[in-house]
Amino acid sequence: MSQVSEESKREIALGIYEAGLLNFGEFTYKSGIQAPMYMNLRNLGSHPKFLKKVAKVFAELMDDLEYDLVAGIPYGAVSVMMAVSLELEKPVIFPRKESKEYGMAKDIIGDFEAGQRVVVVDDLVTTGDSKIECMVPFNAAELVVEDHVVLLDYQRGASDLLREHGMRLHAAMSVEEAVKIIAGEGLIEDEMFDKAMAFLAEGSSQA
Repeated sequence: MSQVSEESKREIALGIYEAGLLNFGEFTYKSGIQAPMYMNLRNLGSHPKFLKKVAKVFAELMDDLEYDLVAGIPYGAVSVMMAVSLELEKPVIFPRKESKEYGMAKDIIGDFEAGQRVVVVDDLVTTGDSKIECMVPFNAAELVVEDHVVLLDYQRGASDLLREHGMRLHAAMSVEEAVKIIAGEGLIEDEMFDKAMAFLAEGSSQA
């Protein structure tokens, strides 16, 4: 498995903070959970210069993987998927959000053939449940998916879950690593850092 350099990790961590994709404060999640931090990597496409750096990091991670196609999960991963495709000059496919009942009635957008190997890319992963759910159309199309590559991992059991289903998870870095780098640059107060670490530890213990 290819590793991401420490310098690349630093660029990613500081980049997501400076772009406002990772914020610290008081937030209420959709589930009702109160949190000291909030991640919104879906807006990566609004920062094309930084997105280019992200694509290069994905290229580092995918250097020793064997695949024919790059796939993303709509809609959060679309910008990442396209950036990676351009960086590696690999064709992309992606499942429709909803099944199509007209035209060619294909549940996957893009050109592919049964038996081709696909790497699924995404911005982040929590428990890994959504990665398993996204496999339905790929399996139906007889595509081979063995690897999922993400920018950030919340480390809440996704790697183990994917392994149970015969797949591998490759992450550029953990969310905890990113927070530590940001704190190390003096960008957040010690109290906020402690709250963020406690929040991440609590989530990991519940995975």
